[in-house]
Amino acid sequence: GKGVSIIDVNRKSLFKYVNFEGLNNLKTFSAQRGTINIFNSDLLLIDCDFSVKNSFCHVSMFNSNFLISKCSFSRCRNNSIEINNSLGIIFKTKLEADSSGVVCDNNSNLKIFSSKINNSYIGVKIKGESYVKINDVDIEMCEKGIEINEGSYLEIKDSELKGCTCAVNAPQQREEFLKSEIVTENLQFKLNNQNVFIENKSLIYGKVN
Repeated sequence: GKGVSIIDVNRKSLFKYVNFEGLNNLKTFSAQRGTINIFNSDLLLIDCDFSVKNSFCHVSMFNSNFLISKCSFSRCRNNSIEINNSLGIIFKTKLEADSSGVVCDNNSNLKIFSSKINNSYIGVKIKGESYVKINDVDIEMCEKGIEINEGSYLEIKDSELKGCTCAVNAPQQREEFLKSEIVTENLQFKLNNQNVFIENKSLIYGKVN
Protein backbone atom coordinates (compact mmCIF):
# COMPACT_ATOMS: atom_id res chain seq x y z
CA GLY A 1 0.00 0.00 0.00
CA LYS A 2 0.89 3.67 -0.31
CA GLY A 3 -0.04 4.98 3.12
CA VAL A 4 -2.71 7.33 4.47
CA SER A 5 -3.41 10.99 3.78
CA ILE A 6 -5.81 13.10 5.90
CA ILE A 7 -6.46 16.62 4.57
CA ASP A 8 -8.76 19.35 5.96
CA VAL A 9 -10.82 17.00 8.14
CA ASN A 10 -13.02 18.72 10.74
CA ARG A 11 -13.28 15.73 13.10
CA LYS A 12 -10.43 14.10 14.98
CA SER A 13 -8.89 11.12 13.22
CA LEU A 14 -8.27 8.24 15.64
CA PHE A 15 -5.97 5.25 15.12
CA LYS A 16 -6.00 2.90 18.11
CA TYR A 17 -4.36 -0.54 18.42
CA VAL A 18 -3.20 -0.41 14.79
CA ASN A 19 -0.08 -2.13 13.43
CA PHE A 20 1.37 -0.40 10.37
CA GLU A 21 3.46 -2.77 8.23
CA GLY A 22 4.45 -3.05 4.58
CA LEU A 23 3.36 0.47 3.60
CA ASN A 24 5.30 3.08 1.65
CA ASN A 25 5.00 6.85 1.69
CA LEU A 26 2.45 8.35 -0.70
CA LYS A 27 3.88 9.48 -4.02
CA THR A 28 0.96 11.60 -5.25
CA PHE A 29 2.55 14.77 -3.85
CA SER A 30 6.15 15.24 -2.83
CA ALA A 31 5.00 16.77 0.49
CA GLN A 32 3.34 13.50 1.47
CA ARG A 33 6.45 11.94 2.90
CA GLY A 34 5.00 9.64 5.53
CA THR A 35 3.08 6.46 6.10
CA ILE A 36 0.49 8.81 7.64
CA ASN A 37 0.24 12.39 6.32
CA ILE A 38 -1.84 14.98 8.18
CA PHE A 39 -2.72 18.42 6.76
CA ASN A 40 -4.90 20.94 8.63
CA SER A 41 -6.46 18.18 10.75
CA ASP A 42 -6.41 16.61 14.23
CA LEU A 43 -4.76 13.24 14.84
CA LEU A 44 -4.88 10.76 17.74
CA LEU A 45 -2.46 7.82 17.63
CA ILE A 46 -2.87 5.48 20.61
CA ASP A 47 -1.20 2.10 21.15
CA CYS A 48 -0.02 1.87 17.54
CA ASP A 49 3.05 0.11 16.16
CA PHE A 50 4.97 1.34 13.12
CA SER A 51 7.38 -1.12 11.50
CA VAL A 52 7.44 0.32 7.99
CA LYS A 53 11.06 0.14 6.85
CA ASN A 54 10.44 1.37 3.29
CA SER A 55 8.68 4.60 4.20
CA PHE A 56 10.53 7.92 4.06
CA CYS A 57 9.02 8.72 7.47
CA HIS A 58 6.28 7.25 9.64
CA VAL A 59 4.14 10.31 10.43
CA SER A 60 4.26 13.70 8.71
CA MET A 61 2.15 16.60 10.03
CA PHE A 62 1.54 20.10 8.71
CA ASN A 63 -0.57 22.77 10.44
CA SER A 64 -2.23 20.14 12.64
CA ASN A 65 -2.92 19.21 16.28
CA PHE A 66 -2.00 15.76 17.54
CA LEU A 67 -1.56 13.32 20.41
CA ILE A 68 0.76 10.32 20.05
CA SER A 69 0.45 8.04 23.09
CA LYS A 70 1.92 4.63 23.91
CA CYS A 71 3.17 4.04 20.37
CA SER A 72 6.28 2.34 19.00
CA PHE A 73 8.22 3.50 15.94
CA SER A 74 10.90 1.25 14.49
CA ARG A 75 13.55 2.40 12.03
CA CYS A 76 12.50 3.91 8.72
CA ARG A 77 14.54 5.42 5.89
CA ASN A 78 14.58 8.95 7.29
CA ASN A 79 12.62 10.52 10.20
CA SER A 80 10.06 8.76 12.38
CA ILE A 81 7.93 11.87 13.07
CA GLU A 82 8.01 15.17 11.18
CA ILE A 83 6.16 18.15 12.69
CA ASN A 84 5.68 21.34 10.69
CA ASN A 85 3.77 24.34 12.04
CA SER A 86 1.87 22.00 14.36
CA LEU A 87 0.94 21.60 18.04
CA GLY A 88 1.02 18.32 19.93
CA ILE A 89 2.13 15.85 22.58
CA ILE A 90 4.17 12.65 22.43
CA PHE A 91 3.62 10.48 25.52
CA LYS A 92 5.02 7.10 26.59
CA THR A 93 6.33 6.41 23.11
CA LYS A 94 9.43 4.61 21.77
CA LEU A 95 11.19 5.96 18.68
CA GLU A 96 14.13 5.15 16.46
CA ALA A 97 15.02 6.15 12.90
CA ASP A 98 17.85 6.18 10.37
CA SER A 99 17.85 10.00 10.52
CA SER A 100 15.83 11.72 13.31
CA GLY A 101 13.40 10.30 15.83
CA VAL A 102 11.47 13.61 15.85
CA VAL A 103 11.90 16.71 13.68
CA CYS A 104 10.13 19.83 14.98
CA ASP A 105 10.13 22.69 12.45
CA ASN A 106 8.47 25.95 11.40
CA ASN A 107 7.06 27.42 14.64
CA SER A 108 5.84 24.09 15.98
CA ASN A 109 5.00 23.53 19.65
CA LEU A 110 5.79 20.07 21.00
CA LYS A 111 5.80 18.36 24.40
CA ILE A 112 7.49 14.96 24.85
CA PHE A 113 6.82 13.12 28.12
CA SER A 114 7.89 9.74 29.55
CA SER A 115 9.32 8.47 26.26
CA LYS A 116 12.46 6.81 24.89
CA ILE A 117 14.39 7.67 21.74
CA ASN A 118 17.37 5.60 20.66
CA ASN A 119 19.47 4.31 17.77
CA SER A 120 18.90 7.39 15.61
CA TYR A 121 21.29 9.80 13.94
CA ILE A 122 19.52 12.65 15.79
CA GLY A 123 17.13 11.93 18.64
CA VAL A 124 15.19 15.24 18.56
CA LYS A 125 15.86 17.93 15.94
CA ILE A 126 14.43 21.39 16.75
CA LYS A 127 14.54 24.22 14.21
CA GLY A 128 12.54 26.98 12.56
CA GLU A 129 11.79 28.94 15.76
CA SER A 130 10.00 25.98 17.34
CA TYR A 131 9.19 25.51 21.04
CA VAL A 132 9.81 22.12 22.67
CA LYS A 133 9.42 20.80 26.21
CA ILE A 134 10.96 17.44 27.15
CA ASN A 135 10.23 15.77 30.49
CA ASP A 136 11.24 12.30 31.72
CA VAL A 137 12.72 11.22 28.40
CA ASP A 138 15.69 8.90 27.78
CA ILE A 139 17.70 9.57 24.63
CA GLU A 140 20.32 6.88 24.03
CA MET A 141 22.84 5.73 21.42
CA CYS A 142 22.35 8.60 18.96
CA GLU A 143 24.99 10.44 16.97
CA LYS A 144 23.37 13.65 18.28
CA GLY A 145 20.92 13.35 21.15
CA ILE A 146 19.33 16.78 20.60
CA GLU A 147 20.07 19.32 17.89
CA ILE A 148 18.65 22.85 18.19
CA ASN A 149 19.05 25.95 16.02
CA GLU A 150 17.23 28.66 14.04
CA GLY A 151 15.98 30.64 17.05
CA SER A 152 14.24 27.71 18.74
CA TYR A 153 13.52 27.11 22.44
CA LEU A 154 14.07 23.90 24.42
CA GLU A 155 13.10 23.19 28.02
CA ILE A 156 14.34 19.80 29.22
CA LYS A 157 14.01 18.35 32.72
CA ASP A 158 14.29 15.03 34.56
CA SER A 159 15.78 13.40 31.46
CA GLU A 160 18.90 11.46 30.48
CA LEU A 161 21.17 11.54 27.45
CA LYS A 162 23.35 8.45 27.28
CA GLY A 163 25.85 6.92 24.90
CA CYS A 164 25.65 9.69 22.29
CA THR A 165 28.53 11.03 20.23
CA CYS A 166 27.27 14.53 21.10
CA ALA A 167 24.39 14.77 23.57
CA VAL A 168 23.30 18.39 22.91
CA ASN A 169 24.34 20.12 19.71
CA ALA A 170 23.65 23.73 18.69
CA PRO A 171 25.22 24.14 15.23
CA GLN A 172 25.94 27.32 13.33
CA GLN A 173 22.79 29.04 12.04
CA ARG A 174 21.94 31.82 9.62
CA GLU A 175 22.26 35.38 10.94
CA GLU A 176 18.58 36.25 10.46
CA PHE A 177 17.58 33.93 13.31
CA LEU A 178 17.63 34.91 16.97
CA LYS A 179 19.67 32.93 19.45
CA SER A 180 18.27 29.55 20.43
CA GLU A 181 17.67 28.95 24.15
CA ILE A 182 18.07 25.78 26.21
CA VAL A 183 16.72 25.59 29.78
CA THR A 184 17.62 22.51 31.82
CA GLU A 185 16.60 21.01 35.15
CA ASN A 186 17.98 17.72 36.47
CA LEU A 187 19.44 16.75 33.10
CA GLN A 188 21.71 13.71 33.30
CA PHE A 189 24.63 12.98 30.95
CA LYS A 190 26.12 9.47 30.87
CA LEU A 191 28.80 7.90 28.68
CA ASN A 192 28.65 10.49 25.91
CA ASN A 193 31.73 11.38 23.86
CA GLN A 194 30.73 15.04 24.23
CA ASN A 195 27.95 16.39 26.41
CA VAL A 196 27.34 19.86 24.94
CA PHE A 197 28.63 21.54 21.78
CA ILE A 198 27.48 25.10 20.97
CA GLU A 199 28.75 27.12 18.01
CA ASN A 200 25.83 29.47 17.30
CA LYS A 201 25.94 31.58 20.47
CA SER A 202 22.86 29.85 21.83
CA LEU A 203 22.00 30.40 25.46
CA ILE A 204 21.88 27.55 27.98
CA TYR A 205 20.50 27.91 31.50
CA GLY A 206 20.30 25.50 34.41
CA LYS A 207 22.30 22.80 36.08
CA VAL A 208 23.38 19.63 34.31
CA ASN A 209 24.85 16.50 35.85
